[in-house]
Amino acid sequence: TPLSSEAETASPALLAGEPVDLLKQIDVKRDAVAGDWQVADGVLISPDTPFSRLLLPPPPAPDYELTIVGERVRGGWGLGVALVADGRQTVAEIDGFNGHFTGFSALDGKGCNENETSRQGRLMVDGKPVRLVYTVRPNSIRVALDGRTIIDWKGDPRRLSMIDGYKLPDPTRLALCEFKTVCRISKIEVVPLTAEPSSVSPAMVADGGADVLKQIDFTRDAFRGKWQLGTDGAILTPDDAYPVLVLPSPPAMQYRLSMRAERLRGTGAFGVRLVVGGSLVVAFIDAFDGTISGLGEVDGRHCNNNVTTRPGHFLDEGRACNLVYTIRERSVTVELDGKPLITWTGDPASLSVHDIAKLPDPSRLVLLPNSSVFRLTNIELVPLPSKGASSRPPNLADLTAGNKSRRPVPDDEALKKAKEEMRKKFASRLSAAKSPDQKRGLAQELAQKAVVDDETGARAYVLLSQAIDLAKTAGDLDLAWQTIDQLAKTFAIDGLALRQQSLVDVGKGAKSPEQNWVLADAACRLMVSALAARDAATVKKAATQAQSFAKRTKDKTVQKAITSRVNDAAKLAGEIEAVAAARETLK
Repeated sequence: TPLSSEAETASPALLAGEPVDLLKQIDVKRDAVAGDWQVADGVLISPDTPFSRLLLPPPPAPDYELTIVGERVRGGWGLGVALVADGRQTVAEIDGFNGHFTGFSALDGKGCNENETSRQGRLMVDGKPVRLVYTVRPNSIRVALDGRTIIDWKGDPRRLSMIDGYKLPDPTRLALCEFKTVCRISKIEVVPLTAEPSSVSPAMVADGGADVLKQIDFTRDAFRGKWQLGTDGAILTPDDAYPVLVLPSPPAMQYRLSMRAERLRGTGAFGVRLVVGGSLVVAFIDAFDGTISGLGEVDGRHCNNNVTTRPGHFLDEGRACNLVYTIRERSVTVELDGKPLITWTGDPASLSVHDIAKLPDPSRLVLLPNSSVFRLTNIELVPLPSKGASSRPPNLADLTAGNKSRRPVPDDEALKKAKEEMRKKFASRLSAAKSPDQKRGLAQELAQKAVVDDETGARAYVLLSQAIDLAKTAGDLDLAWQTIDQLAKTFAIDGLALRQQSLVDVGKGAKSPEQNWVLADAACRLMVSALAARDAATVKKAATQAQSFAKRTKDKTVQKAITSRVNDAAKLAGEIEAVAAARETLK
């Protein structure tokens, strides 16, 4: 994810002492744990070997600020710094995985590519110095690059850890950690900070509202994805495709749901399934890769093609905002920081949801984010006074009547005609898309144009299919999977099978160890999605792919990590097959 266009500078912390120059204290012969570190003309130079490490002194206080100025000379990775928060070490990696990910290694035992601090996209440019500021407190770590926040984490420090390759002999020390990358570091300075007073967030809604957070039981209410509750009481959403957390039922026909939401990473939608006058509908913010908001569905049309459609991006990464959903018997209003974002008035019978939002209990509200990590606090649910006479309470038939199934795949004749139209319209663009960036851009454009507005849906099916092919040939697996998800939400196809095949196709062009490591990790993520869908066959296929890609990295540390994840998934897949066999026996 690219940096925000506006500088996001942290509030100045209160210093509790004088800055200490750590660079002058380094003795490379004494402090090097791994790799041939050098100092030349007062500049520290890292080696280009895997998992190079150099110890720094311990932090001067529990609250401290570390400043590093350096530049990458060559190599695909960036700067890694081992930090200590309340006695726990973790590495803040910049441009890890050959420039693909920035984040902690590790958090909850997961590397910088798969935890809530992860952000995608290269941040450093070879030969260009950057200033990194690490503000560390017992329960929080903030990292800023040239004045812009790139990591902002709060939580229980016991969740922090080190991956095996970066582990240090002294768990109390700071350290520099590099992977096959040469960096020149001209400044390392640390200063103690005064401790921050504890604070409690004020409630957002007046008296009469129920504190929804206190009513949530993840074991009972989480239907898809690994939802987490931070030590500060915040909900952290999984970055899976459409994980589900069920909330309580509305307290009345008319109600207000409010919360504070902050996007930590990802560009996917934030969705909330609402109950409106006996019908179900999802209010999407930043759907279609952060470009569209609206209700889905209205009159059978998704949020990108109905009367509520609102173009634009609204939930910026790292910025907390207040969301308020006001529901009356024939209207929906969604406000962001006090300003209307989505408004609708009409017959509730015109509202419906896709299969992804259907659950056993249609009377409940549901959180439905997509492929993004959000931090949610202050979730309140309050009844509203009725305006005039109220209608009868909804029954189960009312709530489910508006739901529609996914469309069938269009017939061969309709697809043939749609393909001819698409190729004629985009012929010059398709032939001109030679580079990966050009193919990626065209794929995104086609996916956004895929509005199901014809009788058969053939145009949308063809546009999405072409976008998937372009994303695969560009080597952009994430974009291919996003588009596959869009296709599978609309049409009755096997999205997991398409994801699995896309791994095969993209894998053919993977040459470097870093590319194969990214694909091995993607195969593991596919295992998780297949487990959630109870698809043991796809779990096994993805596991085989993960091990194959890991073997191609020729890195024993990577192979060990992937084998561990595969073994865990295989055990769960075996349990799924056992349950399925038992059900067959009972028939």
